[in-house]
Amino acid sequence: MKVLGVEADGRLLRLTGACFLAYAVVSGMITQIGVVSGPMAEHFGVPLTAAGARMGWIGTGILIGTLTSLVAFEVLSLRQAFLACYVTAAAALGAGAAADTFAFLPVAFVIAGIGGGLGLCAAAVCLSLLFEARHRASALLVTDLCFALTGSLIPPLAAMLIGGGGRWDASYLVVAGIAVLILGLAAGARFPPTAREADVPLTDERPPAAAWLCGVGLFLFLLGQASMQLWLPTWMEARFGADLGSGAAAIGRFWTGMALGQGALVFLLTFAPLRLWLTGTLVLAVLASSTVWLSPDADRVPLGMLALGVTSAGILKLTISGASELVGHPQRVVSALMAAAALGTAVGPFLSSGIVEATEPLRALQFSTVCQAGTLLCIGLALGTRRLQDG
Repeated sequence: MKVLGVEADGRLLRLTGACFLAYAVVSGMITQIGVVSGPMAEHFGVPLTAAGARMGWIGTGILIGTLTSLVAFEVLSLRQAFLACYVTAAAALGAGAAADTFAFLPVAFVIAGIGGGLGLCAAAVCLSLLFEARHRASALLVTDLCFALTGSLIPPLAAMLIGGGGRWDASYLVVAGIAVLILGLAAGARFPPTAREADVPLTDERPPAAAWLCGVGLFLFLLGQASMQLWLPTWMEARFGADLGSGAAAIGRFWTGMALGQGALVFLLTFAPLRLWLTGTLVLAVLASSTVWLSPDADRVPLGMLALGVTSAGILKLTISGASELVGHPQRVVSALMAAAALGTAVGPFLSSGIVEATEPLRALQFSTVCQAGTLLCIGLALGTRRLQDG
């Protein structure tokens, strides 16, 4: 049986499933922060901006995990990394719920984020090593599809659990359950060798300027995305008097759009080159981001978020796939680009909380559009280089 051109058996399919679910864990951690930050602030009796900044520790942990991946695979095998990551993530989320202490949350969040971030990179490296170049972009897009599908389900689930009288963090226990499922799959999976295990030297290989531009672009992309996710429900409440469920539904619509866009791109990549789809989605994402905060009424916000999700669908993984072709072995470049994206996710809640505290929630959404424009500029310049076009 072949999957995207790779001969697959049961152990390989388990690995593929574990890689896809790795993205569900991180999605479950970060896509619901705009929904749970308000109930968390109410539960602990703290300001909303303090709760939003506290949620930023998840992104900080993800950043640490992705940065760790730059050296972790020179010491650990991919199997060891997977098992360590998801034991850590599941235990930290469970401990955070059990402690129920505002002061302990940064510890639980950062540890869970580290496990999720390192696992995210391990999954991306596994798929980059497993699939050949012409199928790699499609395989990586499927991981984002899993991320988006989870993002379309978890925020409404969180709102439903909270609205039904559950704890503010009940949906994080669902994420811990996904981490446990990954452990079960990874335990019997067949992993590809790292560069160290395959005796491939990486010390003399330097990524070209196009790869650095891609990294900056992905940092800005996730910085803007994190700001939009965190403050959209608060802006809708202030602007239109919308309730928590409406904000959660709008965020869920974004991830539904992402899933639709990524599912379509998996097939559309066979009809046109990567750079064409990436250029088009970069331009459209800037326009779609603007329509969200320009919406004249609450009913149009979900439509704007759906459009933003569809147009943003391929930016992360198409960029990583193209940049991975710039070097002989993709391990370090993939990890570095994932780290750049995680840095944006980590900085987003802290920076946008500061913007809102000094101004109003609208400015955080406008800041997101500025970040999208920066992504267009950086990755557009990278696409202008012959090496990335050839990749």
